[in-house]
Amino acid sequence: MIPRVVEFLVAWGVSTIVIYLAVIIYPKKREKSDLVNSIITALLGAIVFEIFAYLGIALGGLLALIIWLFILKKMFKVRWIGAVVIAVIIWVLNIIISMLGIPSLL
Repeated sequence: MIPRVVEFLVAWGVSTIVIYLAVIIYPKKREKSDLVNSIITALLGAIVFEIFAYLGIALGGLLALIIWLFILKKMFKVRWIGAVVIAVIIWVLNIIISMLGIPSLL
């Protein structure tokens, strides 16, 4: 139980940093990046994806992605295209992180 909690906390921290960096990289939000919003976004994203994975419904991953884009849109006050761009930046950063062998939630 304790190793799973530690793994979750490490992955949550890494995901928070990745989201924070993605928002800094996103040109229109550099000055408005917020670590608290990144922490909340990482946690909400993990919850949404876990719920849809647990339910196992058809197209659950796609629905979770749309909800997560909505979360990004609201948390960082961007339009839909901005949420997509931030998500792509997060995805690229997560690929780099995973190549280093560091766990993340998203």
